[in-house]
Amino acid sequence: MELNSLQNNRFLVSFMIISLAFFLLGYGYTREEDPLLKGVKLAILHAKQKQWDKVGKDIKSLSWQIEELRGDIKVEIGPLLQEVVATQDLAQLGKGLLNLVYLALIQKFYWNQQERLTRYIPDKARLYSAELYYQEILAPTVRQYDAQTGRNFHREITDYFKYLPRTLGSPGLFGIGAKAPDLQTFSQQAREIEVRLKEIFPYFLAPK
Repeated sequence: MELNSLQNNRFLVSFMIISLAFFLLGYGYTREEDPLLKGVKLAILHAKQKQWDKVGKDIKSLSWQIEELRGDIKVEIGPLLQEVVATQDLAQLGKGLLNLVYLALIQKFYWNQQERLTRYIPDKARLYSAELYYQEILAPTVRQYDAQTGRNFHREITDYFKYLPRTLGSPGLFGIGAKAPDLQTFSQQAREIEVRLKEIFPYFLAPK
């Protein structure tokens, strides 16, 4: 009984430490807090209200993401978004923002691969954000595509996201029961998601 109690306490302390680190490192955005999602949703809302001056400000608030994409995966999406704001085209704005979110998702995969899954907490947080971006912004169009074509891409992509956390390994409990990450499988599964999204959105700017 005492041994079980000690193990439970160690697990609780370990869980609390990991959770605290998750938030202290800035990886704890909820759906409501995520700055990319907030900016994208506000831009769409203001465009529907024909408040294009506010749309311009919303896009400017996303400049941090645009700059990161330029530096990390070498994709320049800023001019495209600026042109859409200038022409005040709601449909093109939607496409541009979908593209931005897609690139942000790819960026999360990119950093996990660059760091070779060696930082469990950031790796897990990036994967959480990538799935959030998909479910919140991209999934509705994917489901519509499936309905029109008879494909099952949404289910397949969702299944890949469910599997991906297993590839991150585990830090274990105070090092006990640690499991090494599987970078090769992570990269393969991430690629499967990218391929499906690229088929649905062939016009997207994407890393070469």
